[in-house]
Formats: sequence, C-alpha cells, structure tokens
Amino acid sequence: MRYLNSSKETVKGPIKLVKKLMKPDSLFQDVRVIAYSDTEGEDMVLNNKNAKIISSSRVNKLSNLTDGDLETGYSFPSNGDFQVNF
Repeated sequence: MRYLNSSKETVKGPIKLVKKLMKPDSLFQDVRVIAYSDTEGEDMVLNNKNAKIISSSRVNKLSNLTDGDLETGYSFPSNGDFQVNF
C-alpha cells in the first residue's frame, strides 16, 4: 500500500524559483508538485464547501479527502493512473 504525504513551501513573488524540494524519507517517491497562487491569504482552507472534487475514475466517498476528519480516508486504486482535481 502507498501513502501520500504533503508539505508546504510558501514563497513571495512573482519570481522564478528553482529549488530542490526535500523528501521526508529516502523511501518516498515524488508523485506530483502542485503550485498555486494564494490570493485569498492564509485563512482560506480547501474543503467540501469551497471546492469541487473530481477524479479520473468514478469513486465513492471522494469527499473524504477534504472533510477535515482524520478518521475518514480514501484508498486510491492500485492499478493504472488515477487523478484527482480540486
């Protein structure tokens, strides 16, 4: 089974940034880097009320990703490509 981990790097711009992102452990594999503009400030939190969540395959309970409850979760399919868009 694979687990996703995330980290946050905040920069002020506009700038051209070239930076090697640190891995939390040598066993981790990079999956994706997502960069976005934080125009609303640090008070904005991605959740079920302010985001539309879609995936490349139809799945049940995808909203568990942003429900804020650490007891819920989602197991991603192990075969083929799978994408989630917010």
